[in-house]
Amino acid sequence: MSMARILKILFKTFLITVGLILLYIIWKWNYEPTIVHNDHCTYHADVYAQLQFLKSESNHGAAERLQNDYPEGYVLFYAIYGLTWTSFIDDMKPENALYKEGITEIEKSLSAVKDSIALSRFQSYLPLEYGAFYRGWTNYLLGKYLALIPQEKRKKLDMLTFKQNCYDIACALEKNSHPFLETYSGSSWPADDVVAMASLKLHDKLYGSEYDVIIKKWLIDIQIHLDPDTKLIPHLFDGNNGKTLQGARGSSQTLMLPFLFELDTTLAKAHYEIYKSRFQFQNYGVCGIYEFPDGAHMEGDLDSGPVILGLGASATIASQRTFYVFGDRKQSKRFRNQHEMTGFPITINNKKRFLAGRMLMADVFIAWANSMEH
Repeated sequence: MSMARILKILFKTFLITVGLILLYIIWKWNYEPTIVHNDHCTYHADVYAQLQFLKSESNHGAAERLQNDYPEGYVLFYAIYGLTWTSFIDDMKPENALYKEGITEIEKSLSAVKDSIALSRFQSYLPLEYGAFYRGWTNYLLGKYLALIPQEKRKKLDMLTFKQNCYDIACALEKNSHPFLETYSGSSWPADDVVAMASLKLHDKLYGSEYDVIIKKWLIDIQIHLDPDTKLIPHLFDGNNGKTLQGARGSSQTLMLPFLFELDTTLAKAHYEIYKSRFQFQNYGVCGIYEFPDGAHMEGDLDSGPVILGLGASATIASQRTFYVFGDRKQSKRFRNQHEMTGFPITINNKKRFLAGRMLMADVFIAWANSMEH
């Protein structure tokens, strides 16, 4: 074969490859989820396929594997997985088969976070037993579960547990010298406290305004302890001396803002505007969230995931839900479709996974964000 013939074949192959890549980008950039309408309910078919994948993975030790990768991996997996189901079945009737499946999976998640493996990474001797992360996330999930169950059908033990957790959180805060309870001895991650306080807000929606004063006081207190640079809630706090160890970061802001929205919409919107101005990146059709303010190039860690050109993986993946909660559906859709484009999702046997299912924490956060759409 002549050299001219080889070059011609190579050139055609190159053009075909470029064409296929462009077609893929156009296809994914214009992705719209499949919404199923039938006589019984309306549901997001892609989210259901994601949940089926996560359900299968949870039955084969996914959370235990994540525990080896992240200190809180086991609890966080089950918390987000359970919360995705609560969002997915939120407007379904109790007699619906999908609702029943969701309740079963949420109950499995609630059972799993009580297991010894869940408790093993947390310290029982803290002022709030097992710390703000464990008590906050597990109690928020329990509250969301109770909200799905008709009042007359709620189990007495679940209600007592939820109310006791709320009482413990409130008592620990009242005794604390600052508004951020410890997750581990000497270390406070304020995002964990925002989740814990959101569980108190859930309590008041279900059972009356018992914690309204405490929540309002806490919201005032956190504004005294904001990151002086960004005027946002800091990422890491010294639980002993009450000093900021790390200022605001994209990963924690992205995660906590939707919970802050539940606590105080006005305050949350003010923080959201700062968040967008200091952490949002959008250029050349690419959008992302900086891990550090204004895109400062610093090394990432377990909280941030990989940081590429200043953009944090965790913050960018979770931001789809944040923008949706704050009503910016257009930007949320951009993130959603960007995940579809770069995550190369595949669906096999009605089980959808991203990046071949090799990054389960990304799968569970994307499912949680997608579950907001009905």
